[in-house]
Amino acid sequence: MRKDLSQMNGSTCPTSDDWVRYLLDEKTAGATASDDHLQHCPNCRFVVAHLLNELSAVAESYRAVGTARVVHLRHWQDPREAGDMSLRLAAKAEAESRPPVAVTLASDDQQLILKAVRDVRTGEIWLFLVHEDPAMYRNVLVRPFGLEREFLTDPEGRINLGKAEWPAPDMYTAEVRLPLALFTLTPLQWREEEKSATLTAANGDQIRVVLTESERTKRVEIEILNLTGLTGDTPIRVAVREGSSADIVLLSTSRPQRAAVENVKAVEPIEIFLFQ
Repeated sequence: MRKDLSQMNGSTCPTSDDWVRYLLDEKTAGATASDDHLQHCPNCRFVVAHLLNELSAVAESYRAVGTARVVHLRHWQDPREAGDMSLRLAAKAEAESRPPVAVTLASDDQQLILKAVRDVRTGEIWLFLVHEDPAMYRNVLVRPFGLEREFLTDPEGRINLGKAEWPAPDMYTAEVRLPLALFTLTPLQWREEEKSATLTAANGDQIRVVLTESERTKRVEIEILNLTGLTGDTPIRVAVREGSSADIVLLSTSRPQRAAVENVKAVEPIEIFLFQ
């Protein structure tokens, strides 16, 4: 492995698979050629930084054995906020006379908290997912208030629902879905002759990504080559984020398992998350 990396230069970068093996193999850690390449290649520094975050997230996810991949949240009120009965009744009467601006949902163990807040100036509804473990709120799918649509949180656990209608109290629920696998594809990883790339996660999960272009649009096609942790017949969801925008599509249940995302730009890193 060290020999392969030492032969790389500024014009030919190691693949993400090479960097994964480099980070996991103690024998190659600190290899001079690899260190030199990182010093002069901002693209590879980005790839390695993301891989380190991915390895950290995997470690955090497996730190608590048996963590459910789907967590259900329900309406919750902190007892510390309840106060005296008379004050609560007064607050309830006042709240019923005006539209609500915030509600808190929580898991049964009250470790995962979702705060929904309506911005009174813009009318937009924001969701804030909170947990002591970042792997529980970063880049997870949330289906709030019984909606048919799911949303992908950003690295801070936030979602902007836009100017949506505030839900009725009986819809104060949410479903949080944790990723099975995550990948990052940088523009320099495309094979120029085929516009394709094979990505491998730290645990061996693997996908192939192909870029196709027409006169006006570009699209990425994602095919699962290997994915561990699948259970039952629940469909696989693919979330693709490029910049600040994200698309969520269902993967085909037939073999080969593929999904396509339209209107990509392919000029900045693309993050790919797989859920079940």
